[in-house]
Amino acid sequence: MNPESASIWYRRMSVVYAVGGWTVLGSLVYMGRRESSPGYYMESVYTHKENFVPLSQKILNSLKSWTGVSGPGS
Repeated sequence: MNPESASIWYRRMSVVYAVGGWTVLGSLVYMGRRESSPGYYMESVYTHKENFVPLSQKILNSLKSWTGVSGPGS
């Protein structure tokens, strides 16, 4: 990478970093000034499936079937 392109890249990344910093600072100020509504609450409902297989386990099983590796659990 020649010095001119390195300088251009450095300036671009500085602008990206500055925009990100100001965005975080602005959102903190905005969220700090915002008032919560009285009487607002949130309710969560969780359902349990009988034979639920997590996504990570599905991916792992799929990779094992492609590679033929039985893994440490077998």
